[in-house]
Amino acid sequence: LPFLQQYSSHVQCYSTLANVFSSLKTCSKMYGFIPTDILLFRVNLFLSGLKRTMQTSVTQMSPVTVSLLKRLYKLVNFHNSFHVCMWSLMLFMFFTFVRKSNVLPLSENKFDSHSQVCCEDIVCYKDRMLVTLGWSKTIQFGQRKVNIPVSSIPGSCLCPIQAYKALRGLVPGHHNMSPFTYFGQDKEVHILTYPVFVSQFRSWLLQIGVNPDLFCTHSFRRGGATFAYQCGIDPQLIKAQGDWSSDCYLKYVTLSTHQKLYTTRRMADSIVSFN
Repeated sequence: LPFLQQYSSHVQCYSTLANVFSSLKTCSKMYGFIPTDILLFRVNLFLSGLKRTMQTSVTQMSPVTVSLLKRLYKLVNFHNSFHVCMWSLMLFMFFTFVRKSNVLPLSENKFDSHSQVCCEDIVCYKDRMLVTLGWSKTIQFGQRKVNIPVSSIPGSCLCPIQAYKALRGLVPGHHNMSPFTYFGQDKEVHILTYPVFVSQFRSWLLQIGVNPDLFCTHSFRRGGATFAYQCGIDPQLIKAQGDWSSDCYLKYVTLSTHQKLYTTRRMADSIVSFN
């Protein structure tokens, strides 16, 4: 308890302190020290008071929107394989709701064909794309596979299939390699990594006058789910598309004021009908 009291003066986020306490409790049990009930009561009481005092709220990144994607599209040089790779991945994440861990390794030598999407996992048809995931946050032991279909959007600059085919036209793909590759300045094929993607994404946002601090890779997953909800898609279909194992996906959906107003409008209409 004295350690937590001292440590709390150096952190600003309650969840950080709670994680530290959880780690300490686990380590104590591993080494045979079982905290007494009175000690746990005092610590939990301290944490409860700290949570109320610190009043930290979760800051969510802004969702990527269709209008933002259209503005970013104007920056893409379709003769540049790196640009096309970036654009293809952005649309891929927006429409499939995949997590960054499925498509972006931290470095090229950390690409894992077991846990990340490979070329062989993407099959393009005339009117759709089929993506197969054998690993994700909710599938860590290969107990099942998730098939994610993506429809084409003929005539639209936001068509994910057209973007992916444009990438494959510039950079040949190999069945067990990342589908998101490009030619570097050394003329060699490189895998798009998380640091490189984030750096270029932030650069493009700055170029169109958007604060990059408001967005991250998760913004695509959140943005796609939000747009699907705004389109009136059944929440169960959104849940399946994003491979959410619970209803936690609902916290990613951003509702506009107009959508929220719909609730009280329906209530008002009902009251009028009673008169």
